[in-house]
This record gives sequence, structure tokens and C-alpha cells, in this order.
Amino acid sequence: MVSCEEVDQALGSNEDDSEAERKTDPDDGVAYSLEELKSKYDGIYSEHELLEYFHTTCREIEDPEQRDLKNGVDPHACFDEGLQEKDRGKDAYAKGKYEEAVTAWCMARGTFKHIVERDLFKDNPAKLAEVKQLQVLINLNLAQGCLKNGQFQQAISHANKVLEVEPRNEKALHRKAAALIDASMYNKAREVLNTLLEVDPNNASAKKMLNDVARKVAMAAKSAKRVSRAMMGGMDRDPRTGLTWKEWGQREASVLLERVLSTDVAAHLQELRVVRMLCRRCQRRRRD
Repeated sequence: MVSCEEVDQALGSNEDDSEAERKTDPDDGVAYSLEELKSKYDGIYSEHELLEYFHTTCREIEDPEQRDLKNGVDPHACFDEGLQEKDRGKDAYAKGKYEEAVTAWCMARGTFKHIVERDLFKDNPAKLAEVKQLQVLINLNLAQGCLKNGQFQQAISHANKVLEVEPRNEKALHRKAAALIDASMYNKAREVLNTLLEVDPNNASAKKMLNDVARKVAMAAKSAKRVSRAMMGGMDRDPRTGLTWKEWGQREASVLLERVLSTDVAAHLQELRVVRMLCRRCQRRRRD
């Protein structure tokens, strides 16, 4: 923290702006003197807050020729670019432009990944830790954005990237479970929710989601049973005729016989049956 004495000293200084110390404001990457910052943030921050911001947050101006480049890349410029994309995604999400938000966050994720993979902050452990924490935040944002876009598998993938680093991250567990439910992967969703409740036994949202999973599983089982019954019923009885397959076969066979055997042939066969019966009676009488 900056002391009140330093504030008084800075405010009492009459040093000309052209000769005053200038630093880069990370908000826009432009160099300002303290007096210029006061004009820029007039009515937003107090003079004490501005002095503290100037000395603790604003960066020293880097000489392009003396700038510490890593693998031909300016680490701080790359970092600022990632922050700008992150904020652009945040603004788009707030306006309901979820696809635009996801695109911006993907750009930010790629920038921060580039910083880590190329060791751009190898000699600055604090900055490197900040970048890695931003990677977690970006993947959480992407999981939420993909949920809004109905991209459930992508949401699961982004949540998993967070869980690889922080296995007990509540937001990652919650968003993964939500994506699994929307993808009708109820058993896996139940496992994730149980893990979330281990982390936070009083998580009301997780309990509600578990109840939703149980209800949807019951509905799915009931629906499957109804479909199975309908299929079996279709096998027993033809819906077009109302007959079982056996009844239909018997009817069709009878019709076919009637078509093959004309009325005359049928009458002749009946006469033959009568003659045969009379012959049998005559044979019996002779034996008697």
C-alpha cells in the first residue's frame, strides 16, 4: 500500500508533465504520467487510489530495443492480447452472443497456451502462475459457453481440462454434470454429481440435479417399456387387419383353396365320397 505521505508528496509536486515519470497503463497499453492518469480517471478513482495504481499496477515503459524478448516474442504483449480476447468473450456472453464469446475465449486459450508452451515467463514464476490460472478460467468459460450453444461434448471436454489440473473444482464438476445430463448420459452425470457432493455436501444445485437425473432415468425406462410393448404387440397382431399371423395364414390358405378348386370340382369330390361310402356298406352286407 502507498502511504498518505507519498500521496501528499505526489499531489504537491509541480513537476512538468513532460519531465514527469511515465508508466504504461495495462488497461489500454498507453504510457501516462500521474497527472495524465488523474485526467483519464477523473471522477472514477480517488487521488490516493490513483497513486497506488500508478506505482503498483502500471508498468515501466520498455525500450523496444532493450525489451526482453523470448523466442522472438514479447511476453507481456502476448499476455495483454490474451486478456483482451478474454474480456471480449465476457462482453459477448453478457449480450447473449454465445458463439462470439466462445470464439473469443478460444483465441485467448490459444494465446495463453502459446505462452506456457514457449516458456515466455520462464524467469517470472508469479506471471507464469497467473497465466496458468487464466487457463483454468478460460476453460471454465468455454464449458459454460458450449453449454449455451448446445455443444455438450465440447463442454465436457473443456470441463475435463480444468479437472485435470483441479480435480475438485466445483464449477468444472457442475458444468460437466450439466453437459452429461443434456447429452442423456445419466449414469456418468450421477457419478460426477456424487463427486461434487463429496466436495460440497451442502450443494443444493447438485442435489436438485441428482433428483432430475433420477426422474429422467425413470421416464426413459417407462418410455422404453412402452415402446417394447408396442413392438411386441405388433409382432402378435397385424395392425392393418387385426389378425394374428396364424389367423391371417389360415384365412389366406382358405381363400387360395377356394380359388384353385372350382365349384364343379368340389361337387364331384363330394359325389366320390358318397359312392365310396355306399361301396363300404355293400361289402359289409356280403360278409354278413
